[in-house]
Amino acid sequence: MRVIKLISLLIYLVIIVPLIAEPEDLEIFIDFENIEGPGDFSIGEPTRSVHFFGFKVESDEGANLARSGSKALILEEGEEGKIVFDRGINLIQFYAAETTLAGRIELRDKNAFLLHPNGLVEQLPKSISLNANPPLQSFVAFSGDIQDIDDLNYTNGIKEIKIKNVTGRFILDDLGYSHVIGPPDNVVYEDFEKLVDNPTFRNQEVFSLGQSPVSASFTGGIAKNVLDRQSVLATPFNHIYPVELNYLAQAAWVIPNDTTGTIIFETPAAQVQFYAALFILGDGIIRVFDSNDNLLVTRTDIPRGISIESDIPFTFIDLNAEELGAASGIGRITYTNGPEHSLATGFDSITIDDIGFTPISQPFLGRQSILVPDDLIVEGSGVIVGTNISHPNGNIFDQVLLTGESVKVRADTDQISRVSFLDLNDDIVQVEFFGSGLMTVIMDPDSFTPPAFPVKYNQEIAYVQGRPRIQIEGADASTFISIFTVGEINSVNQNLFPPGVVYDAVADVSLLEVVNSLSMGGILCANTRFSASKGKVGIDARNVPIAVRLTVGEIDAVENASPYLMIGEGSFTVNAPNPGLRLTGGNLRQSNGASVIVAPGSSSKPGFDTLISQNNFKSDNTSQPTQSISTGFINEEGADIFLIVLETTVN
Repeated sequence: MRVIKLISLLIYLVIIVPLIAEPEDLEIFIDFENIEGPGDFSIGEPTRSVHFFGFKVESDEGANLARSGSKALILEEGEEGKIVFDRGINLIQFYAAETTLAGRIELRDKNAFLLHPNGLVEQLPKSISLNANPPLQSFVAFSGDIQDIDDLNYTNGIKEIKIKNVTGRFILDDLGYSHVIGPPDNVVYEDFEKLVDNPTFRNQEVFSLGQSPVSASFTGGIAKNVLDRQSVLATPFNHIYPVELNYLAQAAWVIPNDTTGTIIFETPAAQVQFYAALFILGDGIIRVFDSNDNLLVTRTDIPRGISIESDIPFTFIDLNAEELGAASGIGRITYTNGPEHSLATGFDSITIDDIGFTPISQPFLGRQSILVPDDLIVEGSGVIVGTNISHPNGNIFDQVLLTGESVKVRADTDQISRVSFLDLNDDIVQVEFFGSGLMTVIMDPDSFTPPAFPVKYNQEIAYVQGRPRIQIEGADASTFISIFTVGEINSVNQNLFPPGVVYDAVADVSLLEVVNSLSMGGILCANTRFSASKGKVGIDARNVPIAVRLTVGEIDAVENASPYLMIGEGSFTVNAPNPGLRLTGGNLRQSNGASVIVAPGSSSKPGFDTLISQNNFKSDNTSQPTQSISTGFINEEGADIFLIVLETTVN
């Protein structure tokens, strides 16, 4: 099958009125003018393609063949054709004719068992030329209103078009369509509505959706029919339509009372969308974790009904990894059913139905797999306030001012990208990034405040403020990161500092995470204190060896946080002054009494065997003496890890 790429117009419509748009105004428009050669073919990017089977594309020979241009999709007498979409289509329009006024067009949904009367067209016009004034064939899968008599009520979207009963010549041209908004518009989509006797969805407790490496495993719940034919209690738990009990099961993924169902994505997901319901309001909790098992968000806004025939308002749960600050993707979702039990009905189930997910870009295979555009700011909220700035130390850098909750940047060749903001102690913080890959600065939304002038500096520049975490992706041995505050010891402009003002003079950050990376040259955080009250705190660069050195000022986990100091094996192989892993002025004593996690999972091998404690200076030139380290070290499962701890003074 030939594959032809197509550039789409990104026009998304929530509720589509069939007669407003013309085919060329929709998300995708195909006029077939660029199709060459015989055989079946596909148009569009993989996972968003449309596939054509049984047709030929032919030029006009003076017979008013095409609607526009000179080519159209053709079937001859007795032939049948099929058009199949990778993802559900909500609005589709085209012009079609059959030279003997025959022909039959069938539009079907994902399950293809039922054909809505509005999805059947027979007795086509003879011509689609402009002079013939043919009707525009226009179909809406689902308008959002079950009472709408003009749409097809296909909540999955239109997935297939069949052409039959051709007795002369069939012509189709100027095809336009827009995808369904929601779960069906994903690489993997499942509504659980298989044949009732399908073993995959008949009381299955452990199963997978998709195909490796794009798959998801389901445990802790059960895939089952949620509608007893003698009862209507469970109908709010099923979203799909149409449903015919003789053919399909009104099925969903059901989590029993006082149980947690878990979905694990083989390849982390960029997007996950699904409908979720519960019988007792407040009795269900959805938790979303990134690929490193950090909790991203908790959702309790779960409705009591998701049926399109229900009067209960609902919408699908929409989880986007980038919006959640998880550049490495969503790795796991849990759905917990609480202990509540309805005394009136004896009902306590919670369900997920119509789930779709799309993986992040292909697993990291080196720098080439990371899309790096020409712009310094790849995405997010930031403004470039200076380029090619020469520092007295010889470095050349580009300055980016963070203006929102996150920004992702790259670095120009042999230059530094610097991102600026205020931490919670009113220090101006600079995060400098050099070399391969991408760097994202993400503010904790609970601590974020909009841009304002700094209160401790003589500067009329508005900075956002908050507690950030930083993520590096696509790094290699050329990649370095440095985090520090602006102070008298490092600032070119000494007029920034009002007399008598006291500075904390240490950058306050929650986490530095390195993902999808081969290695790193160095992590320079001697002037950084990693601290937070939840989630991971510190440095998590598991499986990423550090070539030269890693310096960190302090790590302090408060309340429910977990302290991390994790790097890959094979680190510190480059000869350089003051190499290795160095704690600069801190003592690693945790406020919550926790031990520091230095090895992944059950591994007994951390990425380093020696930790050096040394002296340092804060950015305001305050001396920090060498401290003794008295904390414990463990792996992620809590087993003790032995490390050599050395104390030294550096002049």
